[in-house]
Amino acid sequence: MLRTEELLANSRANERRNERVGIEDQVFPATFLLLKAAGVWTPTTLKLRSQYMCYRIYSAFCFISVLALVVTVSIENVVSSNASILESWYMLVIFSHGLLKIKNLQWRRVKVIHLLKECIMNERWSIARNQDERAIINESKRAEKFITHLWLSLLLVNGLGNALNPLIHENPNNSLIFECYSPCDRSLPSCFWTAYAYQLFGYAISSTVHVGCDCLIFNFIERINAHTMIFIDRLQKLPSRVVEGKNEGCLDASRHEARLLKECIQDHRRIYESVEELNNTFYEVVTIQFLTTISIVCTNIYFLSKQELFSADFIGVLVFLVCVLTQNFIFCWYGYKLSESSSYIVNAIFNMDWLVLNKRSKGLLLFAMMSASNEIKIFHNALVNLSPETFLQFVKMSYSAFNLLQQSN
Repeated sequence: MLRTEELLANSRANERRNERVGIEDQVFPATFLLLKAAGVWTPTTLKLRSQYMCYRIYSAFCFISVLALVVTVSIENVVSSNASILESWYMLVIFSHGLLKIKNLQWRRVKVIHLLKECIMNERWSIARNQDERAIINESKRAEKFITHLWLSLLLVNGLGNALNPLIHENPNNSLIFECYSPCDRSLPSCFWTAYAYQLFGYAISSTVHVGCDCLIFNFIERINAHTMIFIDRLQKLPSRVVEGKNEGCLDASRHEARLLKECIQDHRRIYESVEELNNTFYEVVTIQFLTTISIVCTNIYFLSKQELFSADFIGVLVFLVCVLTQNFIFCWYGYKLSESSSYIVNAIFNMDWLVLNKRSKGLLLFAMMSASNEIKIFHNALVNLSPETFLQFVKMSYSAFNLLQQSN
């Protein structure tokens, strides 16, 4: 009786904690902090209507600021004879992709929350059963922090360089961060600083959206990969757990064995369901990501070839190119890492001690081996398979596009 009351008290305490701390802050707090700052993710802790409306207004303002960059860059390309079509297209692709990520996260909010609740925070995975599982979870969290810190560092280096460029260098033409249409004379300080402020805010929001959305995808992939490694650890320890149950004098040893095997099969199914749900939530973003990569990389290489070696513009373009390549390499590497981890499932089943299991359990494990022989492929409904080979193919295609662009000019 006392034990039951204690469990109920703990359950109520967890519910009160969940009300104070949003579900997003319990899993990936740094990533969701970026998304909330960019006006993309409405905090789940907002209960008052006034708080909700204030955040929605802020969210609309952030979206309009990025949209304004797209519109003004387009107008500049139309009305100005000095505008570079290639540079305008380059900026339009980047900002339009940011708008797509904003709308995708807002439209798929329910799916993201479901992923967090049912796939990431499920007690089957969030509560470690032994030291090995705890080590896997801790290693996954360290990898998530590393990716977030790496991406933030790249954002700060690239963003500060672009933002400060009009201020720290000679600027007789009152150029802004990006060449875009201004309705007033930028030689006037009030006009210049107003235009600079709106560009700076829109650029900061767009960059934060890119980092937050990408980190969210990376975090999901890394956590599902951790679940796969935990599942493999449980498979390897299945025979020993069966033996322990028999030694402890279970009344029905066969039923105990069947229950343990059923749990493993359910874990395997949950992993596949998590991957499928992740695919359905973010495949549009990943598809557009790789479609735009070729044009962005080849344009960056083209701009590098036109700049003086180690000049300020050369370094700025080079830093952005490194950011883009790093972003796409991490996508490909993490997709490959998950596929590689899933391939170990068959080996884990094959190498376990089959002699302690009954005939029915062996048959189910054979069926599980056949099911696991199909590797998990993340974002298979996008246009590419995420792997290091795919990354190399994109670099080669980008360089080929650069050669074609250079010959045409």
